[in-house]
Amino acid sequence: MEISNALYESARAGNVKAQIYFLRCRDPQNWNVSKRVELDVDFKKMSDSQLLEALRKDPDIGNPLQINPREK
Repeated sequence: MEISNALYESARAGNVKAQIYFLRCRDPQNWNVSKRVELDVDFKKMSDSQLLEALRKDPDIGNPLQINPREK
């Protein structure tokens, strides 16, 4: 209990890392940095560019995928 109190007090004092850790542990569904995504795609029959295009169109994961300058 002493450690959790110290973490809480550190977060309240403005320690950003403590704040992030506290929030991720307290409410992982809303503060987790990773997201599980399931795709139903036959990767073996797709070229790299086809796969990237399919991923970009997916509403759950399309936004974070940026176009690599080498692809242009």
